[in-house]
Amino acid sequence: MAAIDNIVSVTITTDTQVPSRAGFGTPMLAAYHTNNTDRVRQYRDPSELLTDGFTVKDWVYYAAAKMWSQRPQSRKFKAGRRALPYTQTVELNPIITTQGYVYTIVVTSPDGTETTVTKTNGASEKVATIVAALQSGLTATDVGPGTV
Repeated sequence: MAAIDNIVSVTITTDTQVPSRAGFGTPMLAAYHTNNTDRVRQYRDPSELLTDGFTVKDWVYYAAAKMWSQRPQSRKFKAGRRALPYTQTVELNPIITTQGYVYTIVVTSPDGTETTVTKTNGASEKVATIVAALQSGLTATDVGPGTV
């Protein structure tokens, strides 16, 4: 059997230098918001987000505060503005068509409001009529931007 040195030559080195690209290592928190029109804005403290219209309940502020509590911490961070709000699609496929079966859906809107829709199956219920009844109980304001 041949020695490994006759087949391949391997050299392993370590480098302790950090990347030198400008901005590398500056965290950016991206979220949809309407607080300003800048695609990216730089901050030096999470409290500056409050001045720009963010609230302590906004994800960007929460993440910035958590990041700021770490040691060591970055000297600055950026808040990026997504072009569109987050969307979520839920596909409901009711499979129980038995008379008297009750479907209940609770939807929590972006502002925290809960909407409950209930549908009790009638005799000879079809899946399409169950879905239509559940959809009719929801509006676009219940679930945020998009269609119901």
